[in-house]
Amino acid sequence: MKVFFRYCLVGHVVATAFIFGETVVPHPRLSEIVDNHRTKRVALNIEVVGGGASIHQKNNNNNNDAAPPRFAIKDIVLDLHNAPVVVKKKKNKNDKPTALTTGDSSSIMTTADDWVEVVKMPGHDGDHPRISGGLRTLDVVQQGQFVNQDGLQNVETSKATWELVWMKDAHAGSLNIGFEVPKDYTRGGNSGADHHASSATLPKGPVYLNFFVWSKESLEYARTAKEKAFRIAKESLEERNEELTKMQETSNPFLKALHYRNAYAAIETYTLQPLKHYQEMVPDEGETIQIQEDVYLNARGKVWTKEMPRGPQFALGTAKLTLMSP
Repeated sequence: MKVFFRYCLVGHVVATAFIFGETVVPHPRLSEIVDNHRTKRVALNIEVVGGGASIHQKNNNNNNDAAPPRFAIKDIVLDLHNAPVVVKKKKNKNDKPTALTTGDSSSIMTTADDWVEVVKMPGHDGDHPRISGGLRTLDVVQQGQFVNQDGLQNVETSKATWELVWMKDAHAGSLNIGFEVPKDYTRGGNSGADHHASSATLPKGPVYLNFFVWSKESLEYARTAKEKAFRIAKESLEERNEELTKMQETSNPFLKALHYRNAYAAIETYTLQPLKHYQEMVPDEGETIQIQEDVYLNARGKVWTKEMPRGPQFALGTAKLTLMSP
């Protein structure tokens, strides 16, 4: 089957990059898009989803019919700046790392008191740092809040940064936001054996959010491919039903076999359509935010955690991003 489009999301469990035998190089517009970025203020709402799994184990919830526990962290406000941040490695264990901030045309080495510590990021600190536009400064204007059995809770974050990751020939890139939380934030559950099954947790440690990024051309292409895939899937199911009806209506064994084969072929065509990937990745009309003249961002993204660069990765929930006025 022909692959309709390629994409790369470094460090994300649902991402796929078809790069067999190829050199991983950045998208030709990556530097341009990052350099043209101007400070954006965004509001984030995060929905943390539980369901019987901690971040250290697979979901073992036996009650598959029950909706997984979840809670919303609301009203996070971030300023995404253009200024790059590069944290240099310590010379020895007693030295503080030094942050190098690069402006439009000059490099400024900050003093020891000005150094910036940020969380490790899936692109910049992953296996293919070339496809990252570099770490960029991020200010947390307002921390998020949620309500649990103890009342209103503030969610503290630190070491926040962001990056744009985009591979050559990939139709979509990814805006990655990263930060650390100092402790577990949990809603629901109890101290019994079913604690994990009845609670949702934003775990202590690194937390990542990713939102797909598109050019106007690639978004139109992907939406066309998505529409085609869903149309083929719909037609295939209709053909299967028609062939099964014909198989039941005829008494001729040869015709029964023919209609059965046709129904099987229709189901095979249906299963070959990457509907889940299109549904998760390609936004419909009204589900994107225009961030530059011809650059669009998915308003909905994924939330996950991982110990960089090659630790186990766990999905935590979803996020919704809204563009605000600074």
